Amino acid sequence: MNFESGRGGFTLVEAMIVIAIIGLLASIVVPSLRRVIINANEGAIKSELHTFSFACEGYRANANPPTYPTNIGALVTSANPYLDASWLVTDRPRHGYNVSYATLASSYSLLATPADANRTAVNTYCVDQTGTIVGSVNGEDSPAGEATGCLGGTAIGG
Repeated sequence: MNFESGRGGFTLVEAMIVIAIIGLLASIVVPSLRRVIINANEGAIKSELHTFSFACEGYRANANPPTYPTNIGALVTSANPYLDASWLVTDRPRHGYNVSYATLASSYSLLATPADANRTAVNTYCVDQTGTIVGSVNGEDSPAGEATGCLGGTAIGG
């Protein structure tokens, strides 16, 4: 047999080195990307909590007598909706969070808990009739959402 010398191609060792380098780069990039996703989800849910708080106050101002809505649907299905219809979707998380609403006539809370802790989000957040958002810090001291308002947690900036 006659073999040509100088034929192009990679040896097994060269291919293994390239695969090892790609694996090393992936091990650096993936955790950073996960943190970016978590930060984006947390920023988005805090914005959504502000929006929800404003919607509840608008609803209460127009109600006679002044009361908070009995459910989230009341904010979406009224003649002049305060929130868009995406708030009615309950079969998937909202920005990586599950939300739950509790209310009395004169108070409410909306609690946002991570749908998949440490993958989509880390901290739990809550907003109530005071308009203040409270949350956990690095997953510690999580607030609870009660019909009388948020319990526990640390007040956070927008």
